[in-house]
Amino acid sequence: MSRTRCGVPDNPRATNNINSHGHSHLNIGTHFAFFPNNPRWLPGQTHLLYFLDSGSHPETAGAVANAFGAWAGVTNFTFEQTSDPAIANLHITHAFAPTDGRFHFDCEENWVIGAVAHAMDLQTVATHEIGHLLGLAHTPVQEAIMYAIISPGLTKGLNQDDIDGIRALYTG
Repeated sequence: MSRTRCGVPDNPRATNNINSHGHSHLNIGTHFAFFPNNPRWLPGQTHLLYFLDSGSHPETAGAVANAFGAWAGVTNFTFEQTSDPAIANLHITHAFAPTDGRFHFDCEENWVIGAVAHAMDLQTVATHEIGHLLGLAHTPVQEAIMYAIISPGLTKGLNQDDIDGIRALYTG
């Protein structure tokens, strides 16, 4: 079975379980990681606007909204879709660390909603890419949404490692 990687390369210098003060977290069983220098959105910038390209597949809007909702449910962030790319904080084109705000769905994949053999679930990948937009790097925890590889035909949601990581990044 082929495995698909996220567009964000693994970074051997990713900060693993280190808060903004340089202290290791003592979260037993967590392996979340941040990008080097822990980029993140400013404390007062918790309402983020996102722009979804009008050429996107019709099912993309719902999957992306659900993915943003998953992160909103475990953070202080709120997300709102805008039709004006000039004011959007996030552009659905490619995933980069904060505050670049871009991610895309690779047109080479067969995108679907749900677990369908030989296809990639839009919501699973969107949830992963939004994790990058919020500041999480790849984790070695295979069950986590921030694991770098997902096999076609599978779906994933947030794992405790993802939740611990995002909370550590924004409360550290």
